[in-house]
Amino acid sequence: MYSDWGQFPFTWSLMVSVSMSKLKDMDDPGSQSKVLLLLSGGKDSRQCISVLQSRGYRVLALCISGKQGLEESGAKRSAGEFGLELVVYKSRFFDELTWNPMKLISRDILMGIVAIKTCQRLGIRQLATGVKDEDLQHEQLWWLRIFLNLGRQALGLFHIRLIFPLIDDEVLPSL
Repeated sequence: MYSDWGQFPFTWSLMVSVSMSKLKDMDDPGSQSKVLLLLSGGKDSRQCISVLQSRGYRVLALCISGKQGLEESGAKRSAGEFGLELVVYKSRFFDELTWNPMKLISRDILMGIVAIKTCQRLGIRQLATGVKDEDLQHEQLWWLRIFLNLGRQALGLFHIRLIFPLIDDEVLPSL
């Protein structure tokens, strides 16, 4: 499933409602615990799929893809291999080859908005990300710990729990 965001934010609510209506119904009462995984298709997000499935979660994947389409192709490959339903949103402004913190934060804010809308539509109360301990220590990702703590608080306002399958206790250390 694909959406082209075009003139974000003017078209985002329309794109979310149209795209979400095409998803399979995941709200059957006998289903396992559901989780929305932010999937890039890299080794960390692939490892998250394994961890989540081994813990009995029913996983739906969400990918925000930039102009190069690198994350989209990796996410498609991973979702296909693990039999996951994948929602892909294409963003023209996001450059997947940048390490510019402002562009990464902008992409993550966009991903957060899409993730919240997806979780609400599907009745999912848990959002998973492939962040690991090493990411929190990485010099170029100095902003990540702050951003994830703020994100966790913001998601809590929508009754969505942010989990970290690759961090042993699944709890992001506080600042």
